[in-house]
Amino acid sequence: MPRGRFLPPAALLLCAGVLTTPTATAAPPAATAPRPLRILLTNDDGYDAPGIRMLYDRLTAAGHDVTIVAPLTNQSGAGTRLSSAPTIGVRHPQPKVWAVDGSPADAVGFALAAVFAHGAPDLVVSGTNSGPNLAAMATLRARWAPP
Repeated sequence: MPRGRFLPPAALLLCAGVLTTPTATAAPPAATAPRPLRILLTNDDGYDAPGIRMLYDRLTAAGHDVTIVAPLTNQSGAGTRLSSAPTIGVRHPQPKVWAVDGSPADAVGFALAAVFAHGAPDLVVSGTNSGPNLAAMATLRARWAPP
């Protein structure tokens, strides 16, 4: 018989052993823990307000990489205002904390342009707010997002 005729039966015999041998079922992949988020935390009450510090502590305790970039002073009610000054003062009072001498919008703009210049944060959290939002624009303040 020509040699080519023996190849298919030989291949079938080799495969038959593999197909009929019992094998253990593969275990499902182990669940991996979610990776920590890089979070930009801001507010309109100032970088040293109790609410932002409490939120910082909670988020870092949960394992996230949190950076505070918020106004230097209380800017309640001025969330969307942008400063018209050619320069804005910035302080870096401690690691992971930046205080911007401007509005909350200025603080977020600085954060995205400078602090997170090499990669945007995974999440921007704005709050907490210690007072009521009574202005006509209050409902828009919480919903603003860059395009």
